[in-house]
Amino acid sequence: MSTLHEFQQGMVDALLSDGDAFPDGAFAGGGISLSAGTAVYRNNVFAALTKALGDLYPVVKQLVGNGFFAYAANDYVIAHPPASPVLVEYGDRFPAFVDDFEAAASVPYLSAVAAYELARHQALHAADADALAPEALKGIAPERTGDLRFGLHPSVHLLRSAYPVDAICQAHQGGSEMEGELEFPSQDTCLLVARPGMVVKVLSLSVESFEFVTRLVAGDTLSQAFAATGGDWNPEHILSELLGFGAFVDFTLSEE
Repeated sequence: MSTLHEFQQGMVDALLSDGDAFPDGAFAGGGISLSAGTAVYRNNVFAALTKALGDLYPVVKQLVGNGFFAYAANDYVIAHPPASPVLVEYGDRFPAFVDDFEAAASVPYLSAVAAYELARHQALHAADADALAPEALKGIAPERTGDLRFGLHPSVHLLRSAYPVDAICQAHQGGSEMEGELEFPSQDTCLLVARPGMVVKVLSLSVESFEFVTRLVAGDTLSQAFAATGGDWNPEHILSELLGFGAFVDFTLSEE
C-alpha cells in the first residue's frame, strides 16, 4: 500500500503527464477504467485553472483569443502546477512564462500586459494598511528632510515596460476577442500600482521618479534615493504626489 504522499504525488503525475502515471492498485476496480476516470478529473482541473488564469489576465486573453489562451494556459499548468489550494494566488509566473512562450512572439507586448495585470491583481489582494497623511511630516525640520526613510504601502508594485501597458489595458475593456491585430508603439512606461484604499490606482512616473521610488522601496533615505538618480532634478513634486497617492504608511528618521 502506498503512503499518502506517494498517492498524492501519483495523482499529480497522472494529471500532468496525460498518461498512466498513477500507482498500480491505488484504487479498487470499478465500472470505469482508471485512465478514463483520471482523464475526466484532469479535464476538470485544467478547466478550473484555465478559468482562474483567464480571470486574472482578461486583457491577455482578449488580445490572443480564447483558443490561443487555452493553449498557452495548458502548457503553463503543466510547467507550473498550483503550489497552494487558494486559486487567487495562482498564476504569478505567467508573465515570465509568456515572455518565453515562442508561440506568443508575434505579440511583443503580451508579457508586459500580463505583468501589469498581475501587479493590479496583487495590489487588490494585498494587506490593508492606513496610508500616511501628508500632514504627518509637518513637524520635520527642513534640514532633516533628507534623512527621512519611508515604509511603503504593502500594495505598492513598481512596473517599467517598453510598452504603454496601462493604455493598452484601458483600450481593451470590452471583454470580447479582438478583431484584427493592433499595433502599439514602443514607449518607456514607468508605473506605480497600489491600493491605498478600496480601489486599485495607478500613478505614472518619469524615469527619474521611478528610479527614485525604486531606491525608497529598497530602504534608502530621501537624500540617498535622490543622489542615486543623479541629483539633477527636483524630487519635491513626486514626493508630494506619492504622499497624496497614499504610497507610504510610515516613516523614520535616519540617525546616520
